[in-house]
Amino acid sequence: LYAPAGSFFCLDVQMGDVDGVAGDDLVVTTFTNVYGFLGGSRARFPAAPGGTAEVSLDLSSTPGSGFTNRPDFSLRGKSSGASSFPWDFSLADADGDGIKDVAVSDNTVSYGGFTGCGEVYVYRGGPTLKGAVPAPDTSPAQLLHTLRYVIAQNTNFGQVVATMPKPLGVTDPADWLIVGTGS
Repeated sequence: LYAPAGSFFCLDVQMGDVDGVAGDDLVVTTFTNVYGFLGGSRARFPAAPGGTAEVSLDLSSTPGSGFTNRPDFSLRGKSSGASSFPWDFSLADADGDGIKDVAVSDNTVSYGGFTGCGEVYVYRGGPTLKGAVPAPDTSPAQLLHTLRYVIAQNTNFGQVVATMPKPLGVTDPADWLIVGTGS
């Protein structure tokens, strides 16, 4: 896969079922957004000459006749203030419905007078995760949770976001989401 120069496409890449339809979906990051390509990667990105597939990160236009390799959804950071969105992300079934949700951190965002405390936004996977999703501070319908750890300045909550396998004996259907700080 390749994208326009300077887009820093594929800084982080994960695959999982985020739309609830059979087949893994591709979720990638740039310096400013998270993009989701739904529908299974093999069908979506057939091998092209030279083994590459072109993508466009513009959800509003189609670059050419028959071109379908543009994202089905995009996530962005808060509409104002300092941001390092997306710092890290993970796919986890946070609500236990059998569909992966997208957890994305912004580890420098401020909240409640604390600068750099960081937040993690968990977007609900499924059929509503489509198009350009509004910023998390506008409470979009796709936002399942906003996680914060507000105890001091510059804790950088969200330095690491990962999914952990459930310990033996745990019957809760939801995945465990692990979030680290920078301090």
